[in-house]
Order: sequence, then structure tokens, then C-alpha cells
Amino acid sequence: NLGVVTSIEDLPTKRLDKTTGLVVVDTTLGGKAYIDPRMGTVRLSNGLPLSTQQLVLTYTPKFLRVSTGTTSAYAGVSHFNDSRLDGVAPPTTTKYWARPNNTSIVAGDTPRVNRFWFSYNRAAAGAGQAARPFMKTMRMGVQLPNQIYTDTNGNIVGLTVTGATDFFQVDPVKGRIYFSPADEDRAVTINYSGIDPSTGVQLPGFVENRTVSLISEMDEAPVPIEQAVNESNMFAFPDPFDNATLPRPNLVWMFWSSTRGGSPDLYFQTVAPRFAPQASRN
Repeated sequence: NLGVVTSIEDLPTKRLDKTTGLVVVDTTLGGKAYIDPRMGTVRLSNGLPLSTQQLVLTYTPKFLRVSTGTTSAYAGVSHFNDSRLDGVAPPTTTKYWARPNNTSIVAGDTPRVNRFWFSYNRAAAGAGQAARPFMKTMRMGVQLPNQIYTDTNGNIVGLTVTGATDFFQVDPVKGRIYFSPADEDRAVTINYSGIDPSTGVQLPGFVENRTVSLISEMDEAPVPIEQAVNESNMFAFPDPFDNATLPRPNLVWMFWSSTRGGSPDLYFQTVAPRFAPQASRN
């Protein structure tokens, strides 16, 4: 996406239709936009964007769906906020963390992940599968339309973030930039180089104007469990160890019951998924 985002709303004409509950506004394209807050839909009449243009909608949702699918039966959610240190040791290990001035973190910097952890049960999705616990994480951030270019040494080239007030972390492969809670709902401008998916060549000049919001980090994935048969809802919480001088993977403790042995038994384990971003392959 090149260029800047320009509003097509003619704000003085914006009004609420009390009969239908729709928000109606004239657009600079020559028609009208009909916004249905209850259904979460936007319809354009008459004036439509060109095929070379991209339509972007910015809004504040009333609800967010954590689960991925709409056909599986979900139940028993457990959630906690992980605000532990990320276990970096700059300059040796930075995990693509940067300061608000776009320089890499240095010794003494202690960025925190501020990660939303979810675990929940999902019904069997097909033949030969069993109902089992799943997990997912979300963070404040921005999802870009392209991967972020890194050179042969894994260094990010040509990335500038304007508007951040605290540490931010870049995930080149997923095309995401994660921000701190202090930057929630803040407008940021991101200049970066993408990657040609067919050749791996650097594509400079991408500019994105976005608002920091809650986005996915780790996609929905099954909790690693041997012989998942009839697992109960999980109780999960972060390991209390949090020491900047002794960085280690951020463990999560999980407790649950299961009848896999014929009668209910209690089980527990720790998991430490790999969250550290990787360099994009070019």
C-alpha cells in the first residue's frame, strides 16, 4: 500500500437514521455510505472506489472474537495478562525490539511483552479428532499487508515508525509490529521495505498509516498434551519468575483434570511457545 489514507466521508452530512438505526454519510466518491453498527456492515451506493484503490475501514469494535472458527463449539475460557520482561540481553539478543526513536534496544533496556493469553476448550473438529484445550495470544499492534525485509544478516532495513512513545517489537515474517499498552489507539506511521514473494528482492517505499489496536500474535493452536481424551477446562497463569539479569523463556503453568485413565485425575505442565520473531527469508 503506497501513499496515505484519505477519508472519503463528508463529515457535515453524517447523520443517524432513527427509523433504521443506520448511520448515513455522503462520500467524496459521489454516493452515500450506509453504516449498520448492529450488523457491522458498510454499504456504498452509486460512487464506488476504483479498482486500483484500497478501501480501509477504521472503527472501534464493541466485541472481539478470540476464537478462529465459527463452527466449532468453544467453552471454558481462561485468560491472563502477561506483563513480564521479554528475556532479552542486548546487544546479543534483542528479539527485534526497538526504542521509540527507531534505534535497537541497548543494555539496560527492559521491554515487557504485555501479552493477552487465552486457553479454552474446543469440540472435535472432525472424524478421528478429540475435544481438547487450545491456546492463543494477542497483543497491541499493527498488521501490515506485507512481510518486512531483512538483509542476509537478519537486520531490518529501511523501517521507520513514527508516533510510538514506548518500546516496540517487529515481526518481519508475519509483517507485524507490536506496541506497548501506552500506545493503544495511537495513530502511527510506518515506513518500511517489503519483499517480492517470487524473487525475495527488497521492495522499498511502503507507507502505512495505522491505529494501534489488539491483534493476534500466536494463532489458535492445540495445547501440547499427550493422549488428549476428555480434558477439563484449564487454569493457566504466568510463572512468577521475572528477572532482568537472568532472562529465560516466559513459562506458563497449566492445571486441569482428565479421565484418560478411566477416572478423573489432576495434571499440570508448563509451556513456553517460541514467540521470538525470525528474520524474513529473501
